[in-house]
Amino acid sequence: MVPSRMTILFLVSFFFAVGAYPAHSQNIEVDVKKGVEFAVHDGVRLLGDLYAPKPPGKYPAIVAMHGGGWQIGDPSAYQYWGPYLARRGYVLFAVTYRLSKPGQKTYPEAVYDVRAAVQFLKHHAAEFKVDPERVALMGDSAGAHLASLVGPSLWRILMLPSMSSSTMTFFAWTLSSIW
Repeated sequence: MVPSRMTILFLVSFFFAVGAYPAHSQNIEVDVKKGVEFAVHDGVRLLGDLYAPKPPGKYPAIVAMHGGGWQIGDPSAYQYWGPYLARRGYVLFAVTYRLSKPGQKTYPEAVYDVRAAVQFLKHHAAEFKVDPERVALMGDSAGAHLASLVGPSLWRILMLPSMSSSTMTFFAWTLSSIW
């Protein structure tokens, strides 16, 4: 699988934004946990594959969503990116979300699934060696769409309480007019 230009551009930007680890860190051993259950929604077990550097520490984390037109896919799409990023000092949590089925609505259920993954990762930050203040989202195709839907809603939830009430009202109105 060859990464797209947008994926590479995103990763380069991300590395600069959160502070990439030195090149010698590429020899870090990786701890892989497959099938980590992060939520159960409507009777569906939501699982993720976690890739983390083995040395102790607090690392920036990425929650990654696979593509597949909202209909197919699984966390194995990140089986190469996970170890690659973990060797460079990042935790990658590749997650599932409820897929589209004929006659069933998918939105906003898939958004709730990804939000649950972020909350789970932040809640278990110490266990998974995650710096809860440095969590990013990434995805490809439908996963990128999910990242763009979830990102602003997480920011709104996490940041608005510290803003003035007039700023909160304006920001909430702006988001609701966009959606």
